[in-house]
Amino acid sequence: MKDCKPILWNRNFVQCCISYFLMNFSFYMLMPTIPVYLVEVLGISTANVGIALSSYTIGLLCVRPFSGFLVDCFSRKPLYLFAFFVFAFMFGGYLIATTMLTIMAGPFGLGGEPFQGGFMGLTSVAGNTIAIDVIPSSRRGEGMGFYGLTINLAMSLAPLAAVAIYGKGGFNPVVFIGWMAAFIGVGSVCLIRYPKR
Repeated sequence: MKDCKPILWNRNFVQCCISYFLMNFSFYMLMPTIPVYLVEVLGISTANVGIALSSYTIGLLCVRPFSGFLVDCFSRKPLYLFAFFVFAFMFGGYLIATTMLTIMAGPFGLGGEPFQGGFMGLTSVAGNTIAIDVIPSSRRGEGMGFYGLTINLAMSLAPLAAVAIYGKGGFNPVVFIGWMAAFIGVGSVCLIRYPKR
């Protein structure tokens, strides 16, 4: 009798991969185009562009140390869904941001690179934890390899798409497509079957 391996590509794992890909795809659409937009359209100096981009990472780094604690204390899927929704929602701020201040702080709480970076940090930790939980233990190494591949795909495809879109339509279409990708990712999280804790 042959030993049957547990199924790796189950519905939950596929949805985890899709949502993680879409989160990173939306993020990496912004990275190559925001500097060009800030300099060419808003007329911001290159030094201030560096501050704006680093603020995203600073927000992410401020939240990451506490993300694991939050994921262990609260029900994981609702926390993941909440963080992903806020991350996606904040894309709307880039459509109405017209100054360095609104890019950094976010008009009406939208956009705001440090805040969106923080929610991306929480989203990625919660998503990674759920992915580990839904992968059969005997295939966890293999599963995390495929799961990690989704970020590499996003890092490769998103800048390519973003630069092409920016060249034809400017910054707003890039933001809109990133926004839509992020909200489709939120929908993908909703399809994950995960027990309440």
